[in-house]
Amino acid sequence: MARRRDYAAEYRRRQEKARQEGFSGYYAKRIRAGKPPSAPAPTGVALRRARGHAAGSDLAREAQSDWFVSAFPLDRNAAGQWTRMRIDVIDDDGREREYWLTGDQLSRKNIRRLAMDLDRAGVRFSPKYDLRTLHEERNERDEEEAA
Repeated sequence: MARRRDYAAEYRRRQEKARQEGFSGYYAKRIRAGKPPSAPAPTGVALRRARGHAAGSDLAREAQSDWFVSAFPLDRNAAGQWTRMRIDVIDDDGREREYWLTGDQLSRKNIRRLAMDLDRAGVRFSPKYDLRTLHEERNERDEEEAA
């Protein structure tokens, strides 16, 4: 029988190790992404990325009509399913944002839902890297490879 993970013990171990390295705790270490404890903590978008919270739900909630959106599937598993996708956003002022989708966020259902939410918000999709058509393109490519 497999042993159950002791999450509380893991948390204590991470906290203790971070404090020994001079950080106030594990979170302070994690958001600095390898920088020393004396480095300033990130703020704003950098902090959100360091926490790992810039994902599909953030994208759908923050979407604006002046956004131009491009989706880049990056990794697939052995079954051909995506395991990681980067979505780049550029607004009319030229500011760039980056969102990451992983795991269940990449299911057909969730990608369709995200695409509909973005469409409703009025974003413009990249003709070449259109989130709305990525699954269809993959299916066409899979059918061609099978023939």
